Amino acid sequence: MIWMVLFLVWSGDNGDKDVDWAERQFKSHIRFLASDALQGRDTTFPGQKTAAEYIAAHFRSHDIPPAYPNTEDEYLQSYELSVTETDPASLSLKVRGRGESLSLVHGRDYSFFSPRLSNFSDRAPLTFVGFGLENDDYNDFGGVDIEGHWAVMFEGRPNGKGPLFKEDKISGGRFWEKIMKVLSRGGKGVIVLVDDEYEGYDNGRSQSSMAFPGQSESSGECFPIIRIPANKAEAFLGKYAKRVEKARKMIEEKEKPQSFVLKARTLDFTVRYEKTIKKAENVIAVLPGDDPVLKDEYVVVSAHYDHVGVQGREVYNGADDNASGTATIMLLGQRFRQIPHRRSLILLLVSGEEHGLLGSEHFVKNPNVPHEQIVANINFDMVGRPEKGLGVIPSKNDDVTSLNDLLMQINQDKNYNIALRDDMDRYHSRSDHYNFVENGIPAIFFFSGMHDDYHEPTDDWDKIQYKDLAQSYFLFEEFAQAVMNADERPTWKKDRKKEGDHSEDDDKKTSPGQ
Repeated sequence: MIWMVLFLVWSGDNGDKDVDWAERQFKSHIRFLASDALQGRDTTFPGQKTAAEYIAAHFRSHDIPPAYPNTEDEYLQSYELSVTETDPASLSLKVRGRGESLSLVHGRDYSFFSPRLSNFSDRAPLTFVGFGLENDDYNDFGGVDIEGHWAVMFEGRPNGKGPLFKEDKISGGRFWEKIMKVLSRGGKGVIVLVDDEYEGYDNGRSQSSMAFPGQSESSGECFPIIRIPANKAEAFLGKYAKRVEKARKMIEEKEKPQSFVLKARTLDFTVRYEKTIKKAENVIAVLPGDDPVLKDEYVVVSAHYDHVGVQGREVYNGADDNASGTATIMLLGQRFRQIPHRRSLILLLVSGEEHGLLGSEHFVKNPNVPHEQIVANINFDMVGRPEKGLGVIPSKNDDVTSLNDLLMQINQDKNYNIALRDDMDRYHSRSDHYNFVENGIPAIFFFSGMHDDYHEPTDDWDKIQYKDLAQSYFLFEEFAQAVMNADERPTWKKDRKKEGDHSEDDDKKTSPGQ
């Protein structure tokens, strides 16, 4: 673990609102967490566990107390997940036609996934449907019946030269829109002809889904989606390869659909799934407050440290999503070890976010302190690229609390001048703060918005806007300190009551235990 120690040693001592110091800290932590060595930090995989060790080592090195002292893993809250994974040995794909049979190898000749993880074994005919587009002006599905067939289509949209494609009048070219068109027509599955040449996705990983035990049953039949790279397409299509390529040129030049059945050609595909129980970990530290009364109340600052792992041969490093939020919590712990605060502070780094907010759900159901003593949650998710401002969520719906007014006041009175946006409530249910809200705990979520690198292998450490993140950090810090030092708990701004809200007075909606 020498490499981990070196990253931590370089983090140095606290700076007194020194933006340059904060920038160095962020760069150090994010560069490590978003490195290829952690393999995308997917929940239950080794990279996630290495990240957990790194975070715990940071807390330990700065003498930040663990949530579970006198236990073997004093910073870790473990929980079980039921994981449904592809059985690689079961995968079989054969193309048959006129006495010929061609077997393709998963991870070398094709990749596979399905939105529904259930066993599948079937033989069906194939129908070419161009680019899988359909609207009033153009329809790749017209004139062919794909019920019970595999739909073979090109990825993306046509590189059209005529007015229809050039002016982008054809809608519905998004990947999942195409999939839904095939599914709604009774298609057996989809074969996507990929433009790039590659040697498949052979990285030893299989498709998986995660849920709490007892909640992992897959609904619906398997709907296979198979991607064939350009360097394998000719073998897959056989005698139809030239006709398919000609059809592409005709679509792009004439703007006319060229769909047809690949007569006497069928596809056999088999996949099975296995279910196992695996462990994941939240990392939790606690800094006690210094007020004799308020120290028994807790403010939770949170971020998820997991990401989506490895897909194909690409590592999805998740620098912004969410090494940026993870590093923010690490700095808050380091700084509040020395900054006075009346209430106690829980530093919560959760896994399982990318699989349905699982880690934060487990924490809220199994907190390390009594539920009624948690007065607020401040959550950080993708805060590293605030070029268009910093989203404050929620800002306008029924879950808004007094935390928003306090934040705006600090930002204005202290001259931080951070551009705070109130137009991102559509993301309200998509990060870990939402589990606190659903259980009656006032929460606020900082989010710098979507970008082209979201859930892409290009979300790398060198794309983080470190200076902007460092400047935002001190607003985060002063805001958290104000919440911990306020005489009163945060309150709801509108009458609302959700599961877990222990308020007794319906006219005074507050956090639990008020």
